[in-house]
Amino acid sequence: MENSTIKFSLSEDSYVRLSVIDRSTDKTYLLVDGNIASGLQGIVFRRERTYYNSELIAKLEIFDENGELLREKNEIFLLQFGYKQ
Repeated sequence: MENSTIKFSLSEDSYVRLSVIDRSTDKTYLLVDGNIASGLQGIVFRRERTYYNSELIAKLEIFDENGELLREKNEIFLLQFGYKQ
């Protein structure tokens, strides 16, 4: 398994949608779609090991109580192929 922790902070309790998009395959992984408490959060992204490096985009969307998008943030990160000894 390959693991990466996506960290973010919320100033107040919010409805959050967090997804990861693998740019090499265009596959989207939905990690969170619901209410999250305020404060520092760390969501672990796990997937089967691949035999190639993967450029991934973490997409965080934060909504108000009416379902309106308040903020959106995209961040690119890299999972590199390789086995730990």
